[in-house]
Amino acid sequence: MLDTLRKHAQHLAILLLFFCVCCFSIPPAAAQTNNKQPRQKLTNPLLVFINFKELRPFKEKIEKLLQEEIAAGRCQEAAIYFRSLTNGIWMGINEKKKFAPASLLKVPTMMAYFKAAQTNSKLLTTKVPFLFNSEPETQYIRTTPEASSKKEYSIDELIQIMIKKSNNDALLSLHRYSPMNLTLSRAFSHLGLPEIIYKPGDTVQLKTYARIFRILYNASYLNIEMSEKALRYLAQSEFKGGLVAGVPKNITVAHKFAERTFMDGKNKEFHDVGIIYYPQNPYILGVMTKGDNFEDLTRVIADISALVYKEVDTQYQNSSADSEPIE
Repeated sequence: MLDTLRKHAQHLAILLLFFCVCCFSIPPAAAQTNNKQPRQKLTNPLLVFINFKELRPFKEKIEKLLQEEIAAGRCQEAAIYFRSLTNGIWMGINEKKKFAPASLLKVPTMMAYFKAAQTNSKLLTTKVPFLFNSEPETQYIRTTPEASSKKEYSIDELIQIMIKKSNNDALLSLHRYSPMNLTLSRAFSHLGLPEIIYKPGDTVQLKTYARIFRILYNASYLNIEMSEKALRYLAQSEFKGGLVAGVPKNITVAHKFAERTFMDGKNKEFHDVGIIYYPQNPYILGVMTKGDNFEDLTRVIADISALVYKEVDTQYQNSSADSEPIE
């Protein structure tokens, strides 16, 4: 009788173990198959939803295009950096060559403020004077002018103007807000960028700068809320040339461009770095260029962006028509 009870107890234990394994090994996604998935975000989604197909190298195709652009006189030199955000593969051409960062430094400025706002809930609503620049507008890319009747803006409003419109007056206003001086310097240092902002002669490597977008995507410096906020502002940039011009209109691009005209008035640099949200397989693409004509340089970046997108789309064989742009 005792032996029989022991056997029954063993059978019950085995059945209980089997039941637990079955219940707890079902992926959470399986239980939500019939439910509508949450709205797409700009930060890194759950890895369970990502397709990890590895891309075949296409560096030679980019090199060939770049040589054609140089031979045609559209640019003198360029650096290109690509990185898949799903499997980490990357490729670069002159990615360690240094260029003037110019307006690219507006992104770490935004990140410094958002970092401080994580512990100071009132920071972004703080009103500060808007410092209008009396010098004539010399930028090649001119976004919608800001109304000059408003003398004060909240810090969050200034950040939006600085990023969406690449407005230098908003940047100046943010850098003149003295309580943030130390925080700005510390943030630039943590991100591996020059601590002295806009000092003549300052340069940055494309590969070093592109890391900022991976940091935002993975929310590894800012928390998820602030990383998402930063990427949404970058995705609302008014500049639709460069990287954006090379991809379909329904593809979201969170990016920052920069331009610099040197003292001689002839040499110019134009850059564009950001995340292209190819459906379920986003990637970072950065292009820094040097030449004597901004229009040609922006066209070069658009051509490179188009080639990269076509290559990614062909390899993944994933119709972008099913993707909706992120608002």
